[in-house]
Amino acid sequence: MEPNLHSRELAEYIQLDLAGRHHRFEIPVADDFIVNRVDSDDISPLRFMTANEVTAKAEELGVKEFIYIEPDGTRRTFSQNREDWISSNKKTLENVQQNIDYDSLYSIQARGLKRNTARQSVVDPEIDRLMLQADTLALRCIQDESVRQKAFTQIMKTACLFPTYKQALETEMSERPVATIRDMIANEITANNTKGNEYCGVIIHMDAKKFLQQTDKGIVCHNASDVSGRLKIGQNVTVNYNYDSVGIVKTEPGKRDFGLRAREIL
Repeated sequence: MEPNLHSRELAEYIQLDLAGRHHRFEIPVADDFIVNRVDSDDISPLRFMTANEVTAKAEELGVKEFIYIEPDGTRRTFSQNREDWISSNKKTLENVQQNIDYDSLYSIQARGLKRNTARQSVVDPEIDRLMLQADTLALRCIQDESVRQKAFTQIMKTACLFPTYKQALETEMSERPVATIRDMIANEITANNTKGNEYCGVIIHMDAKKFLQQTDKGIVCHNASDVSGRLKIGQNVTVNYNYDSVGIVKTEPGKRDFGLRAREIL
């Protein structure tokens, strides 16, 4: 396949995602009962990305139903049954949100794979900007913290690999902060340097005093003075703390480093 076809296919794929192929919840506000409880004259539906968001608003407004819209446009009504919310096709809200989480993660990973296939054929920075928009939209749909971390890892890997995507991320965070991403960075975990503790993952930030590592446990903050070994942003490493509470760095075998020339992006 010609390189420019890869780029066109990626652009078309992203446009489809942004055209509405994502999960969402709605609370209709057309009837007087809800209108009187909303501080706005706008009677368009209230829209939400996750189950927690929509149920919190439903409880605040005192409503017993809301709508779940699937990526293909199928609409399901959720009704409150005692303490549970059940859909018109008898699915629990918990199960639906779990499906949303993994479907959103898959969409981010799928775009990352297509971007990797297109590589240098993508010359229009607008494609990477729109891809970031689609990725952050999908990230907002994810409620489970462990799934969000996997999605965030994919976004960081893409940023390390492709400068124009990375630039779009930097711009987005400076001009219109992405709350989900900022929350993840703010909620970093301090590494426990007790003997035997081990952390595996990609280095995503470094300075003179610390470095951040994206792991399955979340973003882990290591004190630079506690770690022995050469590090680079984008490097896949294992940090293992020994008897002297010193972290020994080993490059993970068989795993590719991401963006070794990348600058700090946080």
